[in-house]
Amino acid sequence: MYILVLNVGSSSIKAALFKKGDGRLDTLWNATLARRKENIFVRKMTQKGISHEELIEISSLYEGLKPLLESLWLGETPLLHSPTEIARVGHRIVHGGEKLLKPTVITEEVKNEIKSLCSIAPLHNPPGLQGIETAQKLFPDSMHIAVFDTSFHQTMSEEVYTYPGPYEWREQGIRRYGFHGISYEYCTAKAIEMLHQYPTEKMICCHLGNGCSAAAIYQGRSLTTSMGFTPLEGLMMGSRTGSIDPAILLYLLRDNKTSVDSLNHLLNYGSGLKGISGESGDMQWIIQQMEAGNPRAKLAFEMFIYHLKFYIGAFAAALGGLDVLIFTAGIGENAALVREETCKGLSFLGIHLDQHANRNCIPNQDVADAHSPTRILVIHTQEEFAIAQACLVMQS
Repeated sequence: MYILVLNVGSSSIKAALFKKGDGRLDTLWNATLARRKENIFVRKMTQKGISHEELIEISSLYEGLKPLLESLWLGETPLLHSPTEIARVGHRIVHGGEKLLKPTVITEEVKNEIKSLCSIAPLHNPPGLQGIETAQKLFPDSMHIAVFDTSFHQTMSEEVYTYPGPYEWREQGIRRYGFHGISYEYCTAKAIEMLHQYPTEKMICCHLGNGCSAAAIYQGRSLTTSMGFTPLEGLMMGSRTGSIDPAILLYLLRDNKTSVDSLNHLLNYGSGLKGISGESGDMQWIIQQMEAGNPRAKLAFEMFIYHLKFYIGAFAAALGGLDVLIFTAGIGENAALVREETCKGLSFLGIHLDQHANRNCIPNQDVADAHSPTRILVIHTQEEFAIAQACLVMQS
C-alpha cells in the first residue's frame, strides 16, 4: 500500500510517499517546495537518500504543487506507474475546531467544516484546503484523510481550555484548542522510546520553527499548551506576536484608527523576531546579526529566550515537576545557542545541559549532562510519518 502525505502551508509545501511493507512504513520519497523570494521557489526532492535541489520560477506555491506530485510517475526516476497506485492521501490540517477531533475521511461536509474555521486559522486552513482540492483532482480514486493538529490537545481539562471571558464564549466555540499536535504526539512517543530507563511522566515539548509553541505533557497526554483559540497566542515567533495585552489591539483600533485587516497582517506577518529586528524572522539570521553587534537582533533573541523560559517555568509548575525537556522543529533542532541560553538558570528544575553534546548535537539525541535529573532531548520531528501512520489505521 502506498500512502502520500501532504503538508501544505502558507510559505511551504512538504510531501512524502510511504509504502507499507513487512508491518512497517518505509519512506520512499520526500519533497519540499518553499519560497526563496518573489516568484522564485526552491524545490528539493529526496529519493533513496539522494537529494536534488533546484530553483524554479512560478507565481505561487500551488502552481508548483501539481508538477511536484506528478513527478512521482512522470519524472526522470518515477516511483509509480500511475497515480492510481496511491491508496491513501493524508493531509495535515491545522484547525479542526470542536467537531473534527480525530483523523477523518474527507467528505464535502468535512471540507465545509474546515472552511468554516479559516477565519480563526487564516494562515493555515486555507492552504490546507487548497492542497485537498488539488490532490483530490490528481488522485480521485484514493481515500483522502485529514489529520488535525488540534486533536492531540483534546485531553486538556475544562479549566485549562476555557478562557476567563463571559461563559457565552464557550458556547460560541471560543476556547483554547492548541496546535502542533501532530508533532507533539510524535515527539512524545519518540521520547518514551529513547528514555526507556528514565522517568517520562512529566514532559515539556518546545516546537520551535517559524511558528512556535510549547506543551506540557503528562503521562503522554496534553495537559496544556501555549497556543490557544488560534496559532497566534503564546510564544514569540518568527513573524507572530505571541501573547500580548489585548488592550493594545483596542488602542490601535481606536486611537490609531488601524483597520482590522492591517492589524491582522501586523500581528501575523510583521511582529515577533521580524518585527523587533526590523528585517527578518529567521533565527539563523538573528544570531548572525546579534554576534555582529546588531542591537535589535540582540533584543529579538533575548526576548525569544525570555518568553520560552517563562512558559517552561509555568508548565513545570502545572506538571508539578519535570522529567524531560524536548526541543524540536527548525529552531529547536538546529539552533544550539537557543537551547544553551534557554537552559541557563533552570537548574532548579533539574535541567543541566552538556555543552559539548549540545554544540555537536545530531537529532535524535539526549544532550543533558550525565547527572542531570531532567533529560534534555533534541528530536527530529516527523509530522509526515505520523500522518502516514494515522492513515494506515483508517478503516476502508
